[in-house]
Amino acid sequence: MGSTSLARDLKRCNGYEIYDTSLNKVTRSEAEFDTNTFLIGPDVISKLKSGLKKARTLPGQLGLSKFEYLRSELSNNKYADNIFEFVDKSSNAIKVKVNNDNWYIYENRDNTLINYCEKIFTLTQKLNIDVLASTLSNSLRRRSKKFDYPDAEVITKWIELSKWFRVTGKSAEFLGDKGELTELETSVVNYLLKVESSLYPPIKERLLASGYKKPAVDKAITTSPLVFVDKSGSRKTFNYSLISKAGAVSDESPQISDRYQDFKNKLKTLFSQGTDVLGESFSRREQYILRKWLFDDNTSSYCAICGENFSASALVTAHKKKRSLCNESERVDPYVVFPLCVFGCDYLYESGAIKIKAGKVVACTDRKSNTQDAIRAKELSRRQIDEEWLKGDLSYFEDN
Repeated sequence: MGSTSLARDLKRCNGYEIYDTSLNKVTRSEAEFDTNTFLIGPDVISKLKSGLKKARTLPGQLGLSKFEYLRSELSNNKYADNIFEFVDKSSNAIKVKVNNDNWYIYENRDNTLINYCEKIFTLTQKLNIDVLASTLSNSLRRRSKKFDYPDAEVITKWIELSKWFRVTGKSAEFLGDKGELTELETSVVNYLLKVESSLYPPIKERLLASGYKKPAVDKAITTSPLVFVDKSGSRKTFNYSLISKAGAVSDESPQISDRYQDFKNKLKTLFSQGTDVLGESFSRREQYILRKWLFDDNTSSYCAICGENFSASALVTAHKKKRSLCNESERVDPYVVFPLCVFGCDYLYESGAIKIKAGKVVACTDRKSNTQDAIRAKELSRRQIDEEWLKGDLSYFEDN
């Protein structure tokens, strides 16, 4: 196995194939030959696919999985580090870091959290994010696993990052499809619609009288994604209420205007409607939103690297991290772009002649010193980038 940058001449790699981070074959004409493209031999691919399948399965069952769980599961796979690289670089995987713990999730409909949200949002359009995260965390514990499930803090962070949610203040709106409730879930909902909240015994007795079995009833009440459990009292006094009531968000409630979140929501809405499937139309709409974010209606602005003032038409909406390398949460982050002038800075950054490290411009040392582009790169070297363009994840610059 190796990066295509080490062996672009496939004639010297008999039997090797080009793969992306999902281990799908890529033709030579399709390959971009970047850090998300790999040259893999036939004796290795089956073990890598087996490990990647396990990497996808874990968060599907747990909601989100810690990377250390994956390492434990891959302890007998000598290609574990390669599989970690596939997960880390995948455009379909979102990484969530809370309290020095690194979690990840593949945002597809095979995921338990997303399946639960499809059911929850049949009851309401918006929910308080804290109530939603608490209920999801509680509902994950209906099945015993050898690994710990993510807590409400981790789930809240995921909701804020996820393409599946539009978040405004403390309000979360699900952008996915609506699901279907089981007969038992419908019975629980119908009972709790008639009351503000209830202790466990009255709901249990009603459901048992309707013919449902106790093990199923216990799960449908105590660890249901549709039921918010108030655990502020003793166990016998836990109160159960419908999540749509406990987490109700009024449309009339004043929301603090947050320009960053507004633009992030616009990108999330766009992505929820389909990404590259829409082709050029999608690209134009994404570009429009990002340019609006950078320039609004201003006719001029400053280049983030050289700091000089240009007309807006002379500035491009440049990705700090190559768009093709961004995962889905990074693509909906307005902070992933900054303005670069067409009079050199865009080319120098895109080609790798300059990079941003620790908030400063750094010139590439392997460029010929007598060319004008190398001279310009050295002139820009050590220039401090304005704080406005350092907002967001600084790893965007490191990964470029």
